[in-house]
Amino acid sequence: MFVAPPIRTKPKQQVYLECNACENLSYLTEETIVPFILYLYLTYSGHTIDSFRASCKTFEPVFINQPDIERQLDAFDSAEPYVFCFLFSSALKNASDSFMRFLKNKVKGLIRAVDAVDINYPTEEAEIEAFIPKKEVLAALRNFLDSHIKLRGDMMRLVLGMANPDEDVLGPLQAYASEILVSLKYIYMTGVKTIEEGIIEPSHPIITIPSIKSYVNHYERVFKKPMIHKFRQDWIYSAILDPVSWASYKSSESHKQIWIYASVLCSVRDKSYLLLTIDGHKIQEYAEKEPYCTIVARAEHMNNSLMIPSGPFSRQDFDAIGNLFSGVEDSFSHLSSKG
Repeated sequence: MFVAPPIRTKPKQQVYLECNACENLSYLTEETIVPFILYLYLTYSGHTIDSFRASCKTFEPVFINQPDIERQLDAFDSAEPYVFCFLFSSALKNASDSFMRFLKNKVKGLIRAVDAVDINYPTEEAEIEAFIPKKEVLAALRNFLDSHIKLRGDMMRLVLGMANPDEDVLGPLQAYASEILVSLKYIYMTGVKTIEEGIIEPSHPIITIPSIKSYVNHYERVFKKPMIHKFRQDWIYSAILDPVSWASYKSSESHKQIWIYASVLCSVRDKSYLLLTIDGHKIQEYAEKEPYCTIVARAEHMNNSLMIPSGPFSRQDFDAIGNLFSGVEDSFSHLSSKG
């Protein structure tokens, strides 16, 4: 007997209409943060209710009026796009104790920004402390965003649009959105950040080692160049804008290996990298075993030896380093990187 498969229903998610919640962000709760940010997104994205409902592929929006008990002063409504940028970007960070301490400074940035549109938020230290959203509230928002990655990408595009000088955006908002984007550089892409800042940007001679060079070539061919072609300068937000491509690349052995080498290299100058964990092992462990320790040590030695006032290395310098390391790498070719 034929049995029809069960009909999958999308979970329902409340969305506030005509909401007032910008007066004090510490009043937001785990239950109200998502309806509130969805209200902000709906208000400033250009969606109608019908188009927003059609765009929601992973949940069914339920539009409700904000309960009177939650409503705050509407005098703060002009802060809404700034608050959207603040909450969205804050939720994408891990709500660790260290980040929550940093959040106090980030709130000060929000206060300075909205002052340009005549919004007077608290400026006393004690009042600012009380104004900060709670840790569990930001965690609840991040869980929601990570469960609905298409919407998360659409929200990222809204922030990018607010920062775009070609868009019809007020100067102070454009400046604040641009400031927020700086804090989101390489968001969700810790490995890419380490690779770019530790190896690619300084043109470190380690990239001349044949295996490292192959990892770099794979990174640029498979991930970086396609993302630049697709998003131009915004490729640094690719994990949010194109999570499928990012998930595919980050699961590769090539990404793991170049991330390990870049992290071991960075740990020479910043010992905090030693605490980073990749594939179940701390960088401290990788830094003490072959082939990582010898290749990185010799690359650093060559880097220090070639520090010259005239600027970057010449092509002849890189070729010479590559030839030198071919022999070094061959001596460790029998060792497993998984050891």
